Amino acid sequence: MKTIPFRLIIALTLIIGTVYAISVIITPEMVTLLMILTAFAVLKLIIRTTLCIFFSVLKWAVIIALIGLLFASLL
Repeated sequence: MKTIPFRLIIALTLIIGTVYAISVIITPEMVTLLMILTAFAVLKLIIRTTLCIFFSVLKWAVIIALIGLLFASLL
């Protein structure tokens, strides 16, 4: 017969206790604040990723344009 490890029981108890404590402490205002902070974090990630991709493409476009100008000046 298999037994459940003691550490698993302790971890499960801590998780359930933490979730219960947070659900008792948290208020609707806290939920709104957390949603706003999460939205800003996601927006920051999207903007940072978009700018990184844009500047990478711009860098390669400039390099290609400079190579093109170099070849055009040789002719």
